[in-house]
This record gives sequence, structure tokens and C-alpha cells, in this order.
Amino acid sequence: MSIANKESLCRLRGKSCAACCWGPDVEKEKLQSVMQDNRELFNSTHQDKEPTRWSLFIYEIRSRRGLDILLALVLRLPVLGNRLRQKLSKKFICSFLAFDDDTDSKIGCLIHPSRMHGADLRQEVAFRLLKGLNCGASDFYCNSALLFDRASETEKLDFIEENKSADWYQYSCNTQGFETDKHKKAEEKQCQSLPIKQ
Repeated sequence: MSIANKESLCRLRGKSCAACCWGPDVEKEKLQSVMQDNRELFNSTHQDKEPTRWSLFIYEIRSRRGLDILLALVLRLPVLGNRLRQKLSKKFICSFLAFDDDTDSKIGCLIHPSRMHGADLRQEVAFRLLKGLNCGASDFYCNSALLFDRASETEKLDFIEENKSADWYQYSCNTQGFETDKHKKAEEKQCQSLPIKQ
């Protein structure tokens, strides 16, 4: 059994990771509830319609019940905005993160280019009002994904085997602990924060 060259830690052998889409202080139950809500709202908002930048902007505001408008104002304040930004990066969940299916077993981005006919709107749309919070560039890979990409085939296969029974949440957290030559499962949650623009 070999690893296909294009497989990444983000989507690997039926597993999906999106640890870069939520802050490290978000608990599984909260995340699960938000992702179910995101899927339902997105599907009802864009039912049989091609999403536009405007409809995605409105969707994001609706997904957090208008909170983005208030936060946008506070984030522009020099001292208070910087403090708030640090807190938000630990507790926020991207509005476009949702379950891929009705079984709630796989997670993914609702506006990933594979769903948008190749168009990558993530940096233009996600966190649009929230200055300093953003979705990573289209070629963004977390440190763990970069290490996995460079790991030997044996190391990759070991990691796959160790995570065979992990659910979406545990897999996402375990990916954050991937290091070459030692693939022990994360003993505690090690999911990283949302990217912050400096």
C-alpha cells in the first residue's frame, strides 16, 4: 500500500482535517453544533443558486447573527482591537466550516475551490469584516501538513494506521501533533488558532 503523491494531511484516506478553521479553545460539542448550523444555513441560503460574493458576505453575517458588524468596529480600535483579535483567534469558528455530509463524519470548507468550480474566494469572503482574522492563502499548509508531505512513506503509513479509528475531531487534533519519527497521538487538544494578519 503506497501513499499517492497528491494526498495531504488535510484529506487523507477518508479522513478530513480542518484544525486551521477553528481556534484551540473551541470544544468539540460547540464545534459540532456550529458546523451543523453552518451546513443548514448555507444550504437554505444557496439552495439551487450559485453563491455570489454578496450572498456569501450576507451568509457570513447571518451565520454569527450579526456579531461580525459589532466586532468589526471594535477590531479597528488600536489597543482593544489587538486584544480582542488574540481572544477571537482562540475561540472563533469559520462560518464556512461545515460537515460535508449528513452523517456528520467528514468536515470541509463550504467555499473550497472544489465546490466553487475552481474559484478560490476564501480570502476574499471569509472573515470579511473582521480585520486581522483571515483564511490562509490557497497554498497554505500548516506545519504538520508540511512535515507530513516531507515524511517517509513508512512514517505516513504509521500515522494513517494510528488514526484509523479517529473521528473528524480527534483526527484534526492528532494532525497537529504530527512530527516525523514520532507519531504518538495527541494526548490533549493541540489544534492551532486561526491565521492572524500582522
